Amino acid sequence: PPCVPPLPVFAAGTTSALKQNSWSAGAGSRPPPSAERLKSLRSQHTTASITPAATTARVGAASSMDKIHRVQEDLADVTEMMRQNIESVVDRGEHLELLVDKSDNLSSQARQFQKQSKGLREALWWKNIKMMLSLGFVVLVAVVLVLISVCGWDFHACTHH
Repeated sequence: PPCVPPLPVFAAGTTSALKQNSWSAGAGSRPPPSAERLKSLRSQHTTASITPAATTARVGAASSMDKIHRVQEDLADVTEMMRQNIESVVDRGEHLELLVDKSDNLSSQARQFQKQSKGLREALWWKNIKMMLSLGFVVLVAVVLVLISVCGWDFHACTHH
């Protein structure tokens, strides 16, 4: 089954820093855990320019990034589960195909066996008929020989005039 990398999810109004840092390791890899991600985002900002407004904005951006990150992790987990499910369905399909092939093969062998057994039954029937005819002929010849030996060649001793 082809591997499809999970797609990054961006909410409306995300900062450009989030877009730059989202999954910087490449397509298909999971983003770093949220604690590491927050540390990397915090290290990008200087601490000298912290004002109450900047702190509030940073906390709001961090919490929205946390939510986005959680959604991305959930999406990656669901995507991985779906991949596993698809693989198991494909495996089951392959097993079913093998079973279908085996049952077709068994069915064709059964038909072939039936034809061969029918042919063998007919051949044995004819052999039996030939044997019975041969035995009947031998018995007839034996009866004729006994009659000839008792009555003579022209059967004059067996006829009463």
